[in-house]
Amino acid sequence: MGKAEFSLRGIPGEGGAAPRAVVLEHLRRPVECQIGGRAGSQSYLFKELQTSAELRACYELRYQVYCKERGFLPVEDYLERRAESDCHDHGNCLHFGGVKADGSMAGTNRLIISRNLQLPLRARCEITDREILQAARGQRVAEISRLAVSRNERKGGSAELVMGLYKIMYQSSKLNDVQYWFAAMERSLVRLLDRLHFHFEPIGPVSDYYGEVQPYVARIADIEKAVRTHNPRLYAEFSRELDDQRTWVADEVAQPA
Repeated sequence: MGKAEFSLRGIPGEGGAAPRAVVLEHLRRPVECQIGGRAGSQSYLFKELQTSAELRACYELRYQVYCKERGFLPVEDYLERRAESDCHDHGNCLHFGGVKADGSMAGTNRLIISRNLQLPLRARCEITDREILQAARGQRVAEISRLAVSRNERKGGSAELVMGLYKIMYQSSKLNDVQYWFAAMERSLVRLLDRLHFHFEPIGPVSDYYGEVQPYVARIADIEKAVRTHNPRLYAEFSRELDDQRTWVADEVAQPA
């Protein structure tokens, strides 16, 4: 597994939720990756969350952050399970987590994938850039949402954790032929991503969608070009396991039915 070191500081936040998109079949699964290992730094294992125990830990962290700490969702609606999930957590949704050495969930986010632009943020944010909607129509797109980082990790600076989540999410997007990322984000997260040449363009006004956020879009090919040009070491780290994964996918497809 590849390892990388990130030293940027930042405390991001973000949200997601609303109408169902059509379930997509044959989603490809990413391998695990690891980031960290500097002297005095925390090491995380990043992975797609698939087991019931992993998903339960993800939903519990979201409950802690979105309901108890930030008050975006009413605690009383989730008291019985002490876990936050919604109708978008199934079917065409991929969940990712950063797991600490003791097995606890340090951070999580998700990708909701669609070919018809039926993304949750469109129900809560106004999108005024009609040209991007036209360009993305018919493409496989995804909404990034439900980014949640545990309080302890936020205290120590969460940039390394966030970038690990983006790495595993990027690899999964490539395997699943996702062309565009949509997201409703706070400015703090946008600034962090900009410093790494992950440039997202605003496509509508600020709205109250689990805090003050603005809808953004990024074409993955444009991000790849910018990162490869300005930060080739980061690009190499993000793509480190992709060749092995593509080989695995090709071998799987070649297997007789």
